[in-house]
Amino acid sequence: MTFGEVSSDGGSKIIDIQLFMATGDQSEYLKLTPDGNMETTRLITALEPNQRYRFYCMVANINGWSSKSEPTIIIAAVVPSKP
Repeated sequence: MTFGEVSSDGGSKIIDIQLFMATGDQSEYLKLTPDGNMETTRLITALEPNQRYRFYCMVANINGWSSKSEPTIIIAAVVPSKP
């Protein structure tokens, strides 16, 4: 997943980029990135086939945190059987 493409930094350098994920209809999101993260790509493994996942990201500069991004929703694909 690629995330954290910042359209505006408010004039201050970005110092942290965070990615969060929730499974199914869970309201609680799990933080997937460590504090101080500057990576904008994250490999997410062990997803369950046909399960729905929601992701959002936030960025921080010296002035504080951005609002949450619009959520991205995916449904993990099922690997087809061999013909």
